[in-house]
Amino acid sequence: MAQRRTGRKRASKPSRVRPQPIPVDLITPRIARLGTAIDASAGEQTISEVGIAADSAKVGAQQVRDWKNNPHLNLSDVVSTSAFPWPGGMYIPGSLASSYGRPRPPASRFYSDAWTDGNGASTATAAAGTMFAWAQTRTTDREAIGEGALGIRYAPSHALSYIRFQPEVNCTVTYRGFVEFWPMLVAGQLRVRGSLIMAAWLLSPIAGQAPELVRPWHEVPVFDTGLRDAASDLSPDIHDINMFPRNFGLSGLSTTFLLQGARTYVLGVVARARVTHNVTTDDGKLIPHDGSKFKLYAGLMCFVPDMFVSVQTVLIP
Repeated sequence: MAQRRTGRKRASKPSRVRPQPIPVDLITPRIARLGTAIDASAGEQTISEVGIAADSAKVGAQQVRDWKNNPHLNLSDVVSTSAFPWPGGMYIPGSLASSYGRPRPPASRFYSDAWTDGNGASTATAAAGTMFAWAQTRTTDREAIGEGALGIRYAPSHALSYIRFQPEVNCTVTYRGFVEFWPMLVAGQLRVRGSLIMAAWLLSPIAGQAPELVRPWHEVPVFDTGLRDAASDLSPDIHDINMFPRNFGLSGLSTTFLLQGARTYVLGVVARARVTHNVTTDDGKLIPHDGSKFKLYAGLMCFVPDMFVSVQTVLIP
């Protein structure tokens, strides 16, 4: 007997059209060449901090150009076609103002502060929205930290409130832990790492007094090699020049601060590079520095296209 048809329709097959694939972030050939130049400056017997800073500035300029030429939708495309006023909680580098068409951002929405820890080749430029943290040790040192930072000025409109601070940060990481003293035997370990730190500082009404750090702050790791054996670890991810991008959207760095009214704060993001080691001869003696045989450095070259501030919770109006 023939089977009865149930009248049910066959389920339609899912569409074979795939979404556009997510691209892999890669270092451009120009930035890779600049990374090689930075490595050469780091290997000079008298470390060329001027050369390192100059080449890192070129990397930052290239990051800005790449952002402006990005064929995908940037927030600037939305703002430039918007009939609304400039978003009150959006801050940008002054040099990018022309990228947003109309409405133009008021000067109060430009980055206001840029600073470094004052050591080595680290730099920061508020108008460009770039910051560079550089840390490098010699065999005669044991640790180095470098910082570059950008910030904005913010005055809360409520007596006590939680404020959400969200910077967007695009980083190019470069680092190396090269140790090659053969035939001399060495012992010890080394470590290379970098991070981004979101923090707030209270401005003092007294001229010349340093802004006071508001606790707590928020530190996000960017990379970390962990402890590596200097005598035996020849892995490319530590022994060779390493250079790669690490990008952080707004939510990835979102930080909440408890702030008081009738005060002005600096809300900022700090790029921190850090290297440590305890390399000696195999019998524990200090090794005279030789840049061709020992390179231990870390660099974070970051472009910050925008920062956002919003009121999360009002505790006292």
